[in-house]
Amino acid sequence: MAPLVRLRDLVSALPPPPLIPARGPPPRNHAEDREGSGQAACEETVAGHRAVLERVAREFSRTVPSRFKRNPRWSPGQKELLPDTWLEEFFAWLDPVVRSRRGLYLWF
Repeated sequence: MAPLVRLRDLVSALPPPPLIPARGPPPRNHAEDREGSGQAACEETVAGHRAVLERVAREFSRTVPSRFKRNPRWSPGQKELLPDTWLEEFFAWLDPVVRSRRGLYLWF
C-alpha cells in the first residue's frame, strides 16, 4: 500500500475526541476533586487520545512530501523566525475563538 494511502487511512480511522463532562461546583480540596469527580479518568482518556494524535502527526510529518509542509524560515543570524503571513493570518482567525474560551479541534 502506498505511504500516502496508508496515512489517509490512519487519519480517517482516528477516533473522535473524548467527551469531557462540564465542570461542576468548585472542589473542597484537590484530592477530593480528583477522586470524586472522575477527573483522573478524564485526564487518562485525554492523554490516551493525545498519544494517538501525536503518533499520527509524526507519521504525517514523516510521510508527506516537504513541498506540502510549512517550513519555518530563519533570519540570517538564525536567532529568530522570519514573519510568516499565512501563520499570522491563521492565528488572527483563531484569536476570537480562544478569547471566547472555546476550544478548536482541527480535524481533516
